[in-house]
Amino acid sequence: MYESVHFHTEQAGGREYLIVEQHNMPTHKFEIVDRVPLGYHVWNIGENMPDGYLPLCRLCASRPFEGATAIDPSTLKAIRSDGSKEILRAANYVSAPFKDLVSKMEKALAIAENRLNSASTKETTKQSLAVRAKRIREALPHLKALKI
Repeated sequence: MYESVHFHTEQAGGREYLIVEQHNMPTHKFEIVDRVPLGYHVWNIGENMPDGYLPLCRLCASRPFEGATAIDPSTLKAIRSDGSKEILRAANYVSAPFKDLVSKMEKALAIAENRLNSASTKETTKQSLAVRAKRIREALPHLKALKI
Protein backbone atom coordinates (compact mmCIF):
# COMPACT_ATOMS: atom_id res chain seq x y z
CA MET A 1 0.00 0.00 0.00
CA TYR A 2 1.21 3.48 -0.78
CA GLU A 3 2.42 5.63 2.13
CA SER A 4 -0.12 8.35 1.41
CA VAL A 5 -3.14 6.03 1.77
CA HIS A 6 -4.86 6.10 5.16
CA PHE A 7 -7.94 4.22 6.23
CA HIS A 8 -10.21 3.71 9.22
CA THR A 9 -13.60 2.23 9.94
CA GLU A 10 -16.59 4.00 11.43
CA GLN A 11 -20.13 3.15 12.45
CA ALA A 12 -23.12 5.15 11.25
CA GLY A 13 -26.81 4.31 11.12
CA GLY A 14 -26.20 0.74 12.27
CA ARG A 15 -23.77 0.09 9.41
CA GLU A 16 -20.00 -0.18 9.26
CA TYR A 17 -17.96 1.83 6.77
CA LEU A 18 -14.37 1.76 5.59
CA ILE A 19 -13.00 5.24 4.89
CA VAL A 20 -10.03 5.42 2.48
CA GLU A 21 -8.14 8.70 2.23
CA GLN A 22 -5.27 9.43 -0.11
CA HIS A 23 -3.27 12.61 -0.65
CA ASN A 24 -4.61 14.67 -3.61
CA MET A 25 -7.42 12.18 -4.22
CA PRO A 26 -11.07 12.11 -3.17
CA THR A 27 -11.94 10.31 0.07
CA HIS A 28 -13.92 7.15 -0.57
CA LYS A 29 -16.49 5.68 1.81
CA PHE A 30 -17.19 1.96 1.41
CA GLU A 31 -20.10 0.27 3.16
CA ILE A 32 -18.78 -3.03 4.54
CA VAL A 33 -21.00 -5.92 3.45
CA ASP A 34 -21.13 -9.68 4.07
CA ARG A 35 -22.25 -10.57 0.54
CA VAL A 36 -21.47 -9.17 -2.90
CA PRO A 37 -24.58 -7.30 -4.08
CA LEU A 38 -26.05 -8.18 -7.47
CA GLY A 39 -24.68 -6.04 -10.31
CA TYR A 40 -21.44 -5.15 -8.54
CA HIS A 41 -17.93 -5.36 -9.99
CA VAL A 42 -14.56 -5.66 -8.30
CA TRP A 43 -13.18 -2.12 -8.42
CA ASN A 44 -9.57 -2.68 -9.37
CA ILE A 45 -7.84 0.08 -7.44
CA GLY A 46 -4.67 -1.90 -6.82
CA GLU A 47 -2.66 -1.01 -3.74
CA ASN A 48 -5.07 1.74 -2.70
CA MET A 49 -7.11 -0.58 -0.50
CA PRO A 50 -6.12 -2.03 2.86
CA ASP A 51 -5.31 -5.73 3.05
CA GLY A 52 -8.32 -7.87 3.80
CA TYR A 53 -10.89 -5.71 2.00
CA LEU A 54 -12.07 -6.16 -1.58
CA PRO A 55 -13.51 -2.96 -3.13
CA LEU A 56 -16.79 -3.31 -5.01
CA CYS A 57 -18.63 -0.79 -7.17
CA ARG A 58 -21.46 -0.34 -9.63
CA LEU A 59 -20.66 1.09 -13.03
CA CYS A 60 -22.30 4.27 -14.29
CA ALA A 61 -24.77 3.90 -17.11
CA SER A 62 -23.10 6.73 -19.01
CA ARG A 63 -19.51 6.67 -20.24
CA PRO A 64 -17.20 9.68 -20.04
CA PHE A 65 -15.92 8.87 -23.55
CA GLU A 66 -16.04 6.04 -26.10
CA GLY A 67 -14.62 2.78 -24.70
CA ALA A 68 -14.35 4.06 -21.13
CA THR A 69 -16.20 3.01 -18.01
CA ALA A 70 -16.88 5.02 -14.90
CA ILE A 71 -17.91 3.95 -11.42
CA ASP A 72 -20.70 5.41 -9.34
CA PRO A 73 -18.90 6.52 -6.16
CA SER A 74 -22.17 6.62 -4.21
CA THR A 75 -22.44 2.82 -4.50
CA LEU A 76 -19.06 1.75 -3.05
CA LYS A 77 -19.00 -1.39 -0.95
CA ALA A 78 -16.21 -3.51 0.53
CA ILE A 79 -16.24 -7.14 1.55
CA ARG A 80 -13.73 -8.75 3.86
CA SER A 81 -11.57 -11.31 2.07
CA ASP A 82 -8.30 -12.97 3.01
CA GLY A 83 -7.52 -13.12 -0.70
CA SER A 84 -8.28 -9.51 -1.57
CA LYS A 85 -4.80 -8.78 -2.96
CA GLU A 86 -4.84 -11.92 -5.11
CA ILE A 87 -8.28 -11.02 -6.48
CA LEU A 88 -7.21 -7.46 -7.26
CA ARG A 89 -4.11 -8.70 -9.11
CA ALA A 90 -6.25 -11.03 -11.24
CA ALA A 91 -8.86 -8.32 -11.85
CA ASN A 92 -6.29 -6.62 -14.09
CA TYR A 93 -7.09 -9.28 -16.68
CA VAL A 94 -10.84 -9.78 -16.36
CA SER A 95 -13.68 -7.34 -15.77
CA ALA A 96 -17.23 -8.59 -15.32
CA PRO A 97 -20.13 -8.31 -12.90
CA PHE A 98 -19.20 -10.33 -9.84
CA LYS A 99 -21.78 -13.04 -10.52
CA ASP A 100 -19.94 -13.80 -13.82
CA LEU A 101 -16.39 -13.20 -12.59
CA VAL A 102 -15.45 -16.78 -11.66
CA SER A 103 -16.55 -18.19 -15.03
CA LYS A 104 -14.86 -15.33 -16.91
CA MET A 105 -11.62 -15.88 -14.97
CA GLU A 106 -11.76 -19.63 -15.58
CA LYS A 107 -12.18 -18.93 -19.30
CA ALA A 108 -9.27 -16.42 -19.27
CA LEU A 109 -7.13 -18.99 -17.45
CA ALA A 110 -7.93 -21.67 -20.03
CA ILE A 111 -7.07 -19.29 -22.88
CA ALA A 112 -3.78 -18.26 -21.23
CA GLU A 113 -2.80 -21.88 -20.58
CA ASN A 114 -3.70 -22.88 -24.14
CA ARG A 115 -1.56 -20.08 -25.57
CA LEU A 116 1.26 -20.98 -23.16
CA ASN A 117 1.29 -24.51 -24.60
CA SER A 118 1.24 -23.33 -28.21
CA ALA A 119 4.51 -23.67 -30.12
CA SER A 120 3.71 -20.49 -32.06
CA THR A 121 3.56 -18.24 -28.96
CA LYS A 122 6.64 -16.02 -28.61
CA GLU A 123 8.78 -16.44 -25.48
CA THR A 124 8.13 -12.88 -24.26
CA THR A 125 4.39 -13.43 -24.63
CA LYS A 126 4.68 -16.72 -22.75
CA GLN A 127 6.24 -14.89 -19.79
CA SER A 128 3.32 -12.47 -19.49
CA LEU A 129 0.82 -15.30 -20.03
CA ALA A 130 2.48 -17.29 -17.24
CA VAL A 131 2.09 -14.33 -14.86
CA ARG A 132 -1.56 -13.91 -15.90
CA ALA A 133 -2.31 -17.61 -15.41
CA LYS A 134 -0.57 -17.66 -12.01
CA ARG A 135 -2.49 -14.61 -10.76
CA ILE A 136 -5.84 -15.94 -11.92
CA ARG A 137 -5.10 -19.39 -10.45
CA GLU A 138 -4.25 -17.76 -7.09
CA ALA A 139 -7.42 -15.65 -7.10
CA LEU A 140 -9.98 -18.29 -8.04
CA PRO A 141 -10.24 -20.08 -4.66
CA HIS A 142 -10.72 -16.73 -2.90
CA LEU A 143 -13.39 -15.62 -5.38
CA LYS A 144 -15.26 -18.89 -5.00
CA ALA A 145 -15.28 -18.46 -1.20
CA LEU A 146 -17.13 -15.10 -1.36
CA LYS A 147 -20.89 -14.99 -0.95
CA ILE A 148 -23.14 -13.42 -3.54
